[in-house]
Amino acid sequence: MLFRTTEPGTWDVAKIGDWGTSTRPLEGSDDSGVSVAFSAPEQFHPDRFGEPDSMTDIYQVGAIIYTLAVGNPPYEGSQIEISQAVVDGPTQPSEHRPELPTELDQVVARAMAPDKQDRFRTIRDLAAAIADVPDPNAQPADGGRPADTGVTNDRASPVGGSQPSGVGGTTGPTGPAVPDQSDDLDGKTGSPPEAIRTVELPPAKQPIEVIAGDDGYLVREYRRNPSEAAVFSRHERRMDAMRAAANRVNSEHHPCTLRWDTPDSVGDIYWNEHFESLRVEHSGFLSSWLVVPANDRFAFAAAPSAKEAYKRGKQVQQEYDFRELEICSRQGEVEKVVEHRFLRHSLTKSGVKFNR
Repeated sequence: MLFRTTEPGTWDVAKIGDWGTSTRPLEGSDDSGVSVAFSAPEQFHPDRFGEPDSMTDIYQVGAIIYTLAVGNPPYEGSQIEISQAVVDGPTQPSEHRPELPTELDQVVARAMAPDKQDRFRTIRDLAAAIADVPDPNAQPADGGRPADTGVTNDRASPVGGSQPSGVGGTTGPTGPAVPDQSDDLDGKTGSPPEAIRTVELPPAKQPIEVIAGDDGYLVREYRRNPSEAAVFSRHERRMDAMRAAANRVNSEHHPCTLRWDTPDSVGDIYWNEHFESLRVEHSGFLSSWLVVPANDRFAFAAAPSAKEAYKRGKQVQQEYDFRELEICSRQGEVEKVVEHRFLRHSLTKSGVKFNR
């Protein structure tokens, strides 16, 4: 079900209160009655951005979050003015309310991205990102004043708005992620390197995505190097493209056995010489921390922070019996090496014996 007219006046207690112009996928629909200020680019320009779908609802929920944070809709003006402004995306919420954290700017920017493929894949992904946004009203642990996180940006054009009173910020953790000091680094003491404390949003793209093209639907695959992204199939129907993408990810020996935004989905990869060393490294292209084999180009998983990627890296190291886990700084320098906990016995759960 696609709601297609989600705005503050149509919901109550996180439930849709006005089904308005909602449609089921693949059904025809009339866009009359859609609230212009909350309309996605594809509702104005379907030839350029594709037909409205579930990504449209993601956009409109992002517009609601923007309105709750700022006190005004992301765009104001005539339908023609708004249809032109949405192509560039909204201004950052912190431009109108400097006390709002930059993490909220990043969540809104991704939810309201003009291109559908750049948005959150599911509403759960959006909810998880919002939950990680620090509360701008939270008092720091040292009792000082909250840091000013205002950021200026010349991009975009639409509306501003005076700073309203009584508009609360989003809730979430009250500070940056801090490693668990009691965590045993597989027999080593001490905390992870400073890079582990860095939090970066939004989460990574999926390694496989379906995009609308001029000649139908394309299934595109990303590898570790963004220049190696390639379209490997084309389909007339979106459903066929979705099936092809699922089959590609779930194929027995495909490297993308973990969806980059769903770390609980594990497939079949078998140990080989590429599994000697595992790395946690930062990807500027994906704005995420990746868990990757040191000698190959695919990624096991991605996380919004180095701390989360470090945890996933330890899990992958034990699951697939990597000999060592290298923790890298944002600049790519190895800051810590964690050896397999069974390495000293030359024995692993899978029976793999390492070359010493």
